[in-house]
Order: sequence, then structure tokens, then C-alpha cells
Amino acid sequence: MLVLGDSVLSGVGLRNENKIHSKIVRWLETEVFKESRRAVKALVLAHSGARIQPAFDRKKRLLPAAGSPEIASSNPSILSQIDLAAEACTRQGASPDKIELIIVNGGANDLQIHNLLVMVVPNRRIISKAGKVCYESMLVALEKMAGTFPNALIMIPGYYQLISKETQAVELPKSLFGLVGLRKLGTIVHTLFFRIHSVRDVLANRSVVWKEHSDLELEAAVNQLNRTHPFKNQSGQTERPRAVFVPSPFKPENSYAAPETHLWQLVGWGHSNDETRLEREQLCKLDRRKGFGYSLCKKGAFGHPNVHGAHAYFEAIKCKLAPMIEPSGWLEKSVNAAKRGITQKTRKIKALNAETAEKAKCSLPLCSLH
Repeated sequence: MLVLGDSVLSGVGLRNENKIHSKIVRWLETEVFKESRRAVKALVLAHSGARIQPAFDRKKRLLPAAGSPEIASSNPSILSQIDLAAEACTRQGASPDKIELIIVNGGANDLQIHNLLVMVVPNRRIISKAGKVCYESMLVALEKMAGTFPNALIMIPGYYQLISKETQAVELPKSLFGLVGLRKLGTIVHTLFFRIHSVRDVLANRSVVWKEHSDLELEAAVNQLNRTHPFKNQSGQTERPRAVFVPSPFKPENSYAAPETHLWQLVGWGHSNDETRLEREQLCKLDRRKGFGYSLCKKGAFGHPNVHGAHAYFEAIKCKLAPMIEPSGWLEKSVNAAKRGITQKTRKIKALNAETAEKAKCSLPLCSLH
């Protein structure tokens, strides 16, 4: 299993056991492959700040990578992560065709968050950018994955609405000015305009524009890949899709500073309320971040899925993945099945019951957006 992409999938701010990919591994090992005792090995190359395409400075030099996936850096890009994953397989004596599952996301860092928060940037720019990064760039990455890892099912989770009309307007001045270290200015704005909801509503609308159009473009990229690179059976007929798009399960009340937020947020003007805040501050110092750069670095979990958010993403991915496991051949027949007296008919009944149970789970509101 490969985990490629940005901070959402790398799990910035989360303890390892609470990360999305850790939950997937645990579910596969303890529930799906329980009888066969099959191990799941995850190679995680996703990191905070990752873009789909490689990023360069003004002198066309490749921007350096950070020393930790918790610290934002544009590189290694997702395209580069694919190469690194293939190289890792080779070093470990495993062929890339042994990779069976890829979880990947991307596009938000190519857009850059300030385009959502700076209201002078027109919505049409957000829409245009979504088409370029979430369709054009992501399709290039998906085609490269399909070529490099020919037996892998690819799952692409979508992005969430960062700010909604459920967001408490009173928290925005604190968060936005506190994020960039302008506490005094934020205090003035907070004191004078804390009752005004218009700014919150404009930002909420921009967040909706990004979510809806990034969803449309990512799903279009997935559909295009499935048309050109489907899994085929021995007779050459399309057997199942190569890639699956998983919409974010977040609702408006799960947005930033909303009543049931699924995101880490800034508290007391100074720090994020995530699980790895103290460790990340030390990592930022080791990465030689100073001044404004250090201030942003240590607050890097701001706006990312918290424990509840990561679990919601896991459940959404699980609801899409569970019905596809049996057709993919992952549930291999046990060599000891005959000794245990398990007939093929019994196995089919068990598989059918398991699939029915998963579909029932997916009918819950949490998974209703697929």
C-alpha cells in the first residue's frame, strides 16, 4: 500500500495511530485479512505542503524538501513521490506490480491557501485553478501511477469545505491574524468587527467554490483514467475501475471553528490545538525555521483534520473500498480451507454477508456522499 499526497493524508497534527492510513492498515489486518493473518505494509510518502507538480524558485532551482513530513514543503511533489515509491520497491527487492492499493490526494497546495482567504482574488481564478491542478495535473499523476504500479487500485479522497456559515465568525479574526503572527492587529479587528458575519459568509462561499470544483475536476480525472486504464480480465474485457474518487464526508458543521468541527484550530492566538504541537515546534527549530517562517511552521496543523476528521475520512474510504476487496482477489483462498471443512459455497455466503454488512454501514449519513 502506498500513501501519496499532501498533509491531509500524511496526517499533520495527528499521532500515528490516529492517522488515516494507520486506520486503513489496522482495519485490513484485523478485520479483512484476519483469517489469513496477512500483513499490510504501508509506504507513506505524503507530506505537508506537497504539490502535484515539482516546485522551483525564481532561478528555476528545485525547492528543497523539509526534514519532516510535518513541516510544509512543496517538494517532493506527488509526481516525484511516485518515482521515490518505485525506487523503494526496487531497493527492497519487490516489484512495483506488488503494490495493490494507493491512497493519494493533491491540488490544494498547487492552488495555495491564500487564494481562498484573500478576498480580492476572484472566484473565477479559483475555478480555473481547480481545472488545471485537479484535472490536468492530477490526471498526469494518475496515469503515471497506473503505468508504474499496474496492479494497484487508486483511491483519491476529495477536499473539505474549510469555512462554512456554521463557522463562528468571532473566531476568524483570531485565527487568521494569529496564524500570521499579527496579534495586535487581530485584536483591533476582533474588537471592532466581531459581530459582522459578512466576511465569514464571503469566505464560506469561496470555500464552497473550491470544494465543489475540485470535486468535479478530481472525479473527471478519475473517470478519464478509468476509460483509458481500466483493469481488464484475461479476455481483454473491462473488469473493474482502476481508480475511485471518495468525496469528503465533512458537512458544514464540521468546518473550521464550527459547532462540530473536524479540524484543528488556533487557540489563545498562539498555537494549534493538535496532538503533535510540541514535537512540531522542535522539528521547526531543527529545520532552521526562523521569525515569520517559524511562526507559520509551528502552527502547521491549522485547518487540518483532527482525530474526528481523520476517522470520518477513514470511514468514507472504507465504505468505498470494502465492496471492491473480494473482486480484486485480495481475499486469497486459504491453503488450509479444506482441512477446516469450509466449502466454496460457505465462503461465498460469508462474502455476500460481509458485503451486505458493509453496504448497510455505508447507508449511514457519514458515508452518504458517495
